[in-house]
Amino acid sequence: MSSKIVISEIAEIIMGQSPKKKDVNEIGNGYPLLNGPTEFTERYPEPVQFTTDGKRFSDSDDILFCVRGSTTGRMNYADQPYAIGRGIAAIRGKDGYPTPFVRAVIENNLYRLLAAATGSTFPNVSKSLLNEFEVEVISAVEAQEANEIIVSIENKIHLNQQTNETLEAMAQAIFKSWFVNFDPVRAKIEANAEGHDPNRAAMAAIAGVSLEQDWDAIEAALQQKLDRMSDTQRTQLRQTAKLFPDELVESEIGVVPKGWGIDSVFNQAEYINGAAFQGKDFSKSDLGLPVIKIAELKSGISDQTKFTEKEVKDKYHIDSGDILFSWSGNPDTSIDIFIWEGGKGLLNQHIFKINSESKTRKVFNYYFLKSMLPFFKRTAANKQTTGLGHVTQRDLKRKQITIPSKELVTAFSEIAEPIFDKIFTNLMEVQNLSKLRDTLLPKLISGELGFEV
Repeated sequence: MSSKIVISEIAEIIMGQSPKKKDVNEIGNGYPLLNGPTEFTERYPEPVQFTTDGKRFSDSDDILFCVRGSTTGRMNYADQPYAIGRGIAAIRGKDGYPTPFVRAVIENNLYRLLAAATGSTFPNVSKSLLNEFEVEVISAVEAQEANEIIVSIENKIHLNQQTNETLEAMAQAIFKSWFVNFDPVRAKIEANAEGHDPNRAAMAAIAGVSLEQDWDAIEAALQQKLDRMSDTQRTQLRQTAKLFPDELVESEIGVVPKGWGIDSVFNQAEYINGAAFQGKDFSKSDLGLPVIKIAELKSGISDQTKFTEKEVKDKYHIDSGDILFSWSGNPDTSIDIFIWEGGKGLLNQHIFKINSESKTRKVFNYYFLKSMLPFFKRTAANKQTTGLGHVTQRDLKRKQITIPSKELVTAFSEIAEPIFDKIFTNLMEVQNLSKLRDTLLPKLISGELGFEV
């Protein structure tokens, strides 16, 4: 049985208050400070600022709710106490209502809440609006039952996201070692200089053996790894090591492995910019296909997503598994590379669809572009106006990079493709779990599903 109450009856709300600028630092002194959702991730924030004189604080497990600007309504959980600035409110359940359940209530009513918010350009949510906002909820005892379902789905989503972070870091580490730092090449150079087997040195570098030790220790560590490999894996490692040259040469972009080419970032893939949709193109309801903007890349398709029945060229159509590059916006929060998992849609301007000649090249290009993010962000920041920057095709044509052999691209993709596929599988599972959660939330909150109490 549900009833209508105001949020203040199920939650305590603490509005943030920003400390003085002189009391803020980036060296870890004091409490971690959150002023807005810039530091938000999928679940917990990653603070970059700290304060020795916090004014208002969240507790661990609180909801961190953005109350100002274009990102009003975004939420994270607090994984530790935070000093919160004026862009954030901390919300926690009370009187038997669990905090995750309260978050579910807010999410289920977010569209109404934002519509009720003030602000000429972007919505601003006040404490009084939050406290007095009317919602329909079940009893506290029933809410605790519903909360178990909500938390179990949230935890599974979070586990998949954590797994993907680990997998992503693994693949990026391999890419950086091979194609940025040239570790196998440098290992061969050093082995040749000291009279050791250069191919064994490259094998050690590829296998992750530390080369900061004497040769006997390197050989012992390598042999231990080889002993744990299958015959196929050992053969693959030896063949891959042979593909790396044993010399670095000077070039117009610095030292590069001998025999590798130099070309532009632009020439590594086809970059299709999205279509320029106008307000008149959007459907009045969810008819047609969703228009995928940067907001959808970050948070998926939502109640705020626009749909259109407009006929556009095939090149603007996207589907799950496509690689997308958001090239415009805040350099810190918007410039990024994504694997799209939201199904069929139409690409909006300010996003490139990355077309590659093969699956092998697609996997390589994904990690290659990820490795280029620091350059892309710097480029955007150098053009930044009113908080926004961009990376154009002209920038991609100007930027020269070193190009490994096709055989090495293939060797890398043989390792990275299973990682890429697992990441995509996890993303699709998160998508399905999120849809399940969105379907269940109204039924859980209203008591439609029913709980024995």
